[in-house]
Amino acid sequence: MNKDVAYIMRLGCLLAILLLLVSKQVEAEVTGADEALSYQTISQKYANHPQMRAFKRRLELISDVKKDIEQSFTQQRQQALDNLLDDTLGTDLSLAPLSQSSQIEIKISAVDLLKKYSKQFTESLDADAFAEDEQAVLLNEYSLQIRKVSDQVAQRAQSVAAANPDQAMRVMALSLVLPLLHVPDEYWQAKDLEGLPGWVQESINLIQLEDFALRAHRPMTAYVFASKSVNGTTADFQKRDIKTYLEGTGDRLLREERYDDAIECFEVAKAAALKRNDHEYVSETIFREAQILDDIGRHEDAVAMIQSLLTPETQGNTFGKAAMLHLKYLYSDKNYGQVLDASIKYQEDERTQNYLPQILYITWVAARLGNTETLAEVTRKQFVKTFPDHILAADMYFSQAMNSLARSDYQDCQRIIEYIIYKYPNSRLIKRVKEIKERITKSTEVKN
Repeated sequence: MNKDVAYIMRLGCLLAILLLLVSKQVEAEVTGADEALSYQTISQKYANHPQMRAFKRRLELISDVKKDIEQSFTQQRQQALDNLLDDTLGTDLSLAPLSQSSQIEIKISAVDLLKKYSKQFTESLDADAFAEDEQAVLLNEYSLQIRKVSDQVAQRAQSVAAANPDQAMRVMALSLVLPLLHVPDEYWQAKDLEGLPGWVQESINLIQLEDFALRAHRPMTAYVFASKSVNGTTADFQKRDIKTYLEGTGDRLLREERYDDAIECFEVAKAAALKRNDHEYVSETIFREAQILDDIGRHEDAVAMIQSLLTPETQGNTFGKAAMLHLKYLYSDKNYGQVLDASIKYQEDERTQNYLPQILYITWVAARLGNTETLAEVTRKQFVKTFPDHILAADMYFSQAMNSLARSDYQDCQRIIEYIIYKYPNSRLIKRVKEIKERITKSTEVKN
C-alpha cells in the first residue's frame, strides 16, 4: 500500500477504506482515471445509505472546525482594532458600553479545539458498502477538503497575525488545528511539517510550536518541530533518538510543574518500549508516573496507574513493588479499608515477599487510622517477630512508647525509648526519640 495514502486515511479515520487500497490500479483511480466516477455520482447513488451519511457528517465536521477557528480569528482581529483605537485616541473604556470594550475574552484556543475534536476525528468509519474504486474517490474527496480548508485557514491566519503581532503564536497554532487533527501524533513526520505554510516553518516559530505541541499532548509532533528548529536542519538533532528527547523533555516539564504534559511524554516513551517488548522500561515508567501523580495529590490516578502492573503475568519484584505502592497510594487517599482488604491478598502472594515488611507496615498504619486496633496490634506483633531488625520496627516501638507516655508510665516509656536508640540508631525518628528521653530524664530528676 502506498505509505502516503495509508497515513492520510488513518488520519481521516477511514481505516476500513485503507485496508482495501492495496493496488497501484486503485491509486490511479484516485487521480481521476475513471472520469465517469465522481464524488457527486457516489453521493447520489448512496444518498440514503448510513455509511454515506456518516461520511458526509465527517466532511461537515471539517467545516465545524473551520467555523470555530474563524470565530477565534474574529475575536483576535477585533481585539487588535480596539487596542489600536485605544492607543490612537486614548479611549476611556470605563465609559464605553460593555460590548465595545477592548477586553475581549478569546475563548477558543488551538489546544481547546484539538481536545474538542480529536476523538471525533479518530473514530473509524465503516465503508464496506462501497466498491474499491468508490472508496478511492471518497478518500480523494476527503483529502481535498482537508487541504482546501487548511489552506484557507492558513491564509487567514497570516493576515490576522500581521494585524496583531502580539497574538501571532496563538494564531499560528490555530492554523495547525486541522493538519494536526488530520495526522495523529504518532504519524506526524518531517514531510507533514514541510506541507505547512512557509511562514510557519521559520525556525523561531518552530521553537514556540514545539511548546504548543507539548501542551496539546503531541510529543512526537513536538519532536519534529524541535528537530527542524535547530539551525533549520534535522541531521544533528535527530542523532538524539526519540526516547532521549521524550525523557529529557519530560524531565524539563516536571521542573516547570507541567505534570500532565510531562506524563504524556513518558506515556509515548512507554508505548514505544511496549512495541519493542522492553517490559522492564515499561514497568519503571509506570512506577515513575504513578509516583508523580501521588506526589501532586492525584492519589486515585496513581492507584489506577499502578494497577496495570497487578496482573498474574507480572513477575517477581515488579509485582511486589507494585503491590506495595498500591497500598501506599490507597493509604494516601485515606482508603484504609481498601488497604486492609488488599493487604490480605498481597501477603499471601509469593511475589511480594521482598516487599512484605513495607506491606505489613502500611497495613499497621492503616489499621490504626482506620480504628481497627486489634488488627493493628496483630500486625505489629507479626512485624517485630518476622522482621525484628528492620528499621521500620522503630516506628512501631515508638508508638508503644507514646502510649506509655500517654498513660504517664514514664518508666516503661523510657525503657522502650532506650531500646530504640540502641537497636535502631539510623531510624528517621532517632532525633525525636532522644529529645523525649532527655525530657523524661529531666522530669525524673526534678521529682527526685
